[in-house]
Amino acid sequence: MINRAKCKLCNKIIDITDKEGWSSCLCGEISINFSNGKKTAIIKHEGNLLEVDDEGNEIVLELKDALNSDMQDMPKKEDLIKLLDKMIKDCESLPPQAMSSFVSQYELMSLLMLLSSLFKSKD
Repeated sequence: MINRAKCKLCNKIIDITDKEGWSSCLCGEISINFSNGKKTAIIKHEGNLLEVDDEGNEIVLELKDALNSDMQDMPKKEDLIKLLDKMIKDCESLPPQAMSSFVSQYELMSLLMLLSSLFKSKD
């Protein structure tokens, strides 16, 4: 199946035909991502996204807020702390010249996501 979505604002149908990919509509209202067998969508305003099947039929989606979704899959706080400690040890083992190099936004985002998960996790 091709992963398709339709923007209600610009009426553009976007699709991802590869096993993994990312696509946005013309007006930037919606974007879809297909990765690891899971489809996610980013929508600026709720209700402007329709899914489209292979025959072109529009399907209204039930939206789920990723930040407030079921937290049962959250790792335990102790596991997150262990991961953070491992990141610290990995940094400590870097050569001196690496300690003064810049951090990429991906690295910063990974750290922020880890800290956010740590603060949100249940004991």
